[in-house]
Amino acid sequence: NTEEPVKGIFYGFEYVTMRDTRVRPTHRAADSQVAVAGDRGTILRFAKLLADWGCRCTLVALYAVPGTKPVLV
Repeated sequence: NTEEPVKGIFYGFEYVTMRDTRVRPTHRAADSQVAVAGDRGTILRFAKLLADWGCRCTLVALYAVPGTKPVLV
């Protein structure tokens, strides 16, 4: 296949936990939530959760091609 990949536009972040029994309730509540680029309130809330001691959660970047659903990268 010689087609060039379509580059997506940064959309935001998805908060992802380890999804096991050790995940704190406050982190579990945020699991799979998306912070759209520019949503400072949600991004700051995610940052506070990630700063908790021993946090194993992560943020996954989401990209979208105009007119399509955002995808995990």
